[in-house]
Amino acid sequence: MTEQHQNNKNRAALTYNRIGRTLEMYILHALLYMEVPVTARTLTKPETTAVNRSELRQKQRAILRLARGNRVVVISANDEEDEKLLLDKKYFEELIERLRSVIETLDIATDQKLFTQILRASKSLEKDTRLGKLHSFEEAFGEN
Repeated sequence: MTEQHQNNKNRAALTYNRIGRTLEMYILHALLYMEVPVTARTLTKPETTAVNRSELRQKQRAILRLARGNRVVVISANDEEDEKLLLDKKYFEELIERLRSVIETLDIATDQKLFTQILRASKSLEKDTRLGKLHSFEEAFGEN
């Protein structure tokens, strides 16, 4: 391996580490300062309640009430492929939104041209932050 190739490899590893720290910073910011109604843990580890189909038929109203927030009702069946899940619409929409967000993040991270532009811009971000040249989301977009 040539010295130039090794330098490029080292530079790529440093860039990857910097990106990881940047993503961690944004995630931390989102968790601390943005209104996030459901945590990542509740999205990935929902509470589950198992019921069978005859129970569902007999106590439909009560069982439908169980599917609130991050509680998922598993309607069991003889064959696992026939099992169904009952969940709250808001919880489902939050799952879909988080999935879209992850896909967008991966799209950005895998777009080499865009990612290179972001890395170039990131070099001046720290300096601009210290000099007070950057604006908050509220200042830029008028959000409260």
